[in-house]
Amino acid sequence: MKIAYFSVTSNEIPNLSEAARRFMEAVAPLEIIARTRTQLENDPERQAEFVRRALAADAVVVTLMAGSHSCPAWEALVQTIGGRRNAGIKTPYLHVQPTGSNAESLALVQQHSDGMDSDAWQTLSRYYRYGGVENLFNLLGFLYHRVCGGSITIDAPFQPPDAGLYHPDRGYIQDAEAFRATLDPAKATVGIWFYQNFWTSNNKAHIDAMVREIEAQGANVICVFHMRFKDTLLATGAPMTWSSIFSCKTVGRRSMSSSIR
Repeated sequence: MKIAYFSVTSNEIPNLSEAARRFMEAVAPLEIIARTRTQLENDPERQAEFVRRALAADAVVVTLMAGSHSCPAWEALVQTIGGRRNAGIKTPYLHVQPTGSNAESLALVQQHSDGMDSDAWQTLSRYYRYGGVENLFNLLGFLYHRVCGGSITIDAPFQPPDAGLYHPDRGYIQDAEAFRATLDPAKATVGIWFYQNFWTSNNKAHIDAMVREIEAQGANVICVFHMRFKDTLLATGAPMTWSSIFSCKTVGRRSMSSSIR
């Protein structure tokens, strides 16, 4: 299977790479050309190359953040695919994936994306929006079955927590009270607040480094990931507050907090 993949943010690329490795080991040969907005921006030659290789693929996945401007190769890609389809020439399966709820991006999904006449688009969208290696592995499996007719057993999209406690030594911490009990009330406590997407995409190196440094400086750390805005497409992202976790009354006499955006 051949896939052309455009990522507007590149956040999911490390997880996609791992999912592709697992797919090739367990399922079938796979060739992916992945490009990001910064790679294609202001580079007509690279844009033309992406379109050319996309047309030769079995499936094309394009993520959009703020309409067509998110993808420098968008106009050339959809015009060429549309022209070929009108001429009866075979074209790749096209999945257009909004990263948020931008009105223009949603309109382009309705206009250009395949799978809108069934649950295919919604399923692929959930694999992408929920994120993580497992969901992206199953996204590849879903495309493999749909565009290549391959036989594969895949899991339904798995929804990770919208928010939660995190520590580099413990991963996702489900028992907040038990974790709070391990903190030293004589020390200052620093709160770190970061995007849930960093957690699902395993983009946590900078968060881990901050936690290590703060602890080395002699303070407690309470690190929380969260989905800042409600996802209107998936109805996720609760408007919750973590004031009880960040409260300094039961942890220590001094408290600081930092928001990572």
